[in-house]
Amino acid sequence: MKLAFLGVGNMAGAILGSLRNIVDDADIFLFDRYPEAMARYADRGYVRAESAPAAVAAADCVIFAVKPQNMPELFAELQAADVMHGKLVVSIAAGIPIKAFTDAFGPLPVIRTMPNTPMLIGEGMIALCRNALVTDEDFAFVRTLFDAAGSTIVLDECDMNKIISVTGSSPAYVFLFIKSIYESGLAQGLAEDGLLDAVCDAVIGSAKLLKASDKTPDELIAMVTSKKGTTEQALLKLEEYRFAEGIHAAMLACTKRAEELGRA
Repeated sequence: MKLAFLGVGNMAGAILGSLRNIVDDADIFLFDRYPEAMARYADRGYVRAESAPAAVAAADCVIFAVKPQNMPELFAELQAADVMHGKLVVSIAAGIPIKAFTDAFGPLPVIRTMPNTPMLIGEGMIALCRNALVTDEDFAFVRTLFDAAGSTIVLDECDMNKIISVTGSSPAYVFLFIKSIYESGLAQGLAEDGLLDAVCDAVIGSAKLLKASDKTPDELIAMVTSKKGTTEQALLKLEEYRFAEGIHAAMLACTKRAEELGRA
């Protein structure tokens, strides 16, 4: 299957990096309105198209990897060129529903996805959904593309905006958490050398322990927390500052924004 990438930013780059043993470079067509983004792929055998319609016309599957707010302009350009007939659509744009594509281009098979930035190192978590026009064969192919960059989960579309706050945006929450621990360590006088790695390893190890264990998060919290010990004091302070409530509020705000983007 020949692929067209409309937009070649970080997320598209992560997908491209996972395709080496799946799709030949010569069967991949790229377009981005920013020449510097296209220049990153000058040493590969990809076909760098002169326009979005040119990339689409050459491909069987079109991967929409532009920002949600840029989608209306791109839709208008492709509508004017009348090149979308018979294409398989894959979207990684947050909040944009399947209906937006079928309203713009008619009854096309559409797969909507929500990847996350750990795809850049092959550790992504990608949610997918599809409309009824997507064949099992095509869906399996697209899922293979994303499985090569991490792991996948299949959802109903009604849950796609919600999963953004859980897997799509959550790396930013984790980065902020790590940054906060790291900066507190520095403020307490710990040496900078190796400290960020130590915090990252603690977070990675904790996540791996939770995945490997048959215990719940609450049970593992209890394992770490001794009565009247240091961890208990830390957790009490986090409770005082409503840590869990803040995370929940942040996730709701994320979902709300995804819904707004879908209505734009």
